[in-house]
Amino acid sequence: MPDQTLENVEDQSVSKDAIRIMMTQAVNNVFSTMLDKEATYVDPESVQQSKASSCPLSYFKEDCSIVVGMVGFLGNVSGVVYLYLEEALARHLVGTMLGMSDAEMTAEGAGTINDGLGEICNMTVGSFKQQLCATGYECRLTIPSIISGSHFSIETSADVTRCSFPFKTDDALFVVDVLLKVEDN
Repeated sequence: MPDQTLENVEDQSVSKDAIRIMMTQAVNNVFSTMLDKEATYVDPESVQQSKASSCPLSYFKEDCSIVVGMVGFLGNVSGVVYLYLEEALARHLVGTMLGMSDAEMTAEGAGTINDGLGEICNMTVGSFKQQLCATGYECRLTIPSIISGSHFSIETSADVTRCSFPFKTDDALFVVDVLLKVEDN
């Protein structure tokens, strides 16, 4: 896939292609600057999903412990971005950000992982928000929240655009799920 920027997208509305480009740039920016890691967008068709579903959890093995960071945004474009990771990857990424080993992170517990993942998600959505604002939309961020477990789903109403984007870092898969609605003027 060629390297794209939002300026290369002919229709600069919030199309699914524009969302993918903006989110890929946001993820790459945060992972390279804050985590010194490469995050690569993965074509969803090339990823073996555990069940035939568009649900972001379908990318992960059943019964695996998932941690989801989420940050919303409000304005003339509103929505929420969810960052789905296996617990081990979340622990590893937060440990990298804090300069701690996996063993130290395990000893620290879920609170530290949740705080760190909230910050990673906040930075990612902040970068995405800047790009939305640069295209003429106005919005502000909400505080980060965390969900964890193995048997849950996040549903949305029918009038919301939903795009799920799988990425890989350190050979581990994670999924960014964007729910977005442009307000009618």
